[in-house]
Amino acid sequence: MPLCPKCKSKISRLDKEICPFCGELQPLKGSSYETMDITKVVGDPLLEDTILYRAKSKKVAIILCVLLGFFGAHSFYVRKYKQALYFILFTIFLIGGIGTFLFFTFLKSSFWAYLLPFLVEEIVLIALSFKYVGRVDLKDGRGELMR
Repeated sequence: MPLCPKCKSKISRLDKEICPFCGELQPLKGSSYETMDITKVVGDPLLEDTILYRAKSKKVAIILCVLLGFFGAHSFYVRKYKQALYFILFTIFLIGGIGTFLFFTFLKSSFWAYLLPFLVEEIVLIALSFKYVGRVDLKDGRGELMR
């Protein structure tokens, strides 16, 4: 609603001749009440180049967790980038660090020195994939429920 320039009261557009509160003559003089076509401002989302968000699949996350979990592929898929970085660092520590330690100490020059930490990590990833299977309220990095 417009305001009267003299008394600052709210008046209707029908009161363009005189203000009913203070008696000001032509309180709406110089005001424009043309409507604007809002579709020009907002636009049509179906006509523009918009990308609609699709919920992430739990099945794909499970497969990525079991097969490529040591690279953090399942966390990259559900847009949890910090968690993916932690998986990569965990892999480097476990296979690179502990595997190299075993290679030079207990399991001298044996491929088991690197295979054992890899198998331990794979068991952890398979156990983690049951998290994706069992939970119904699992959300991705954007807070959307996974389907």
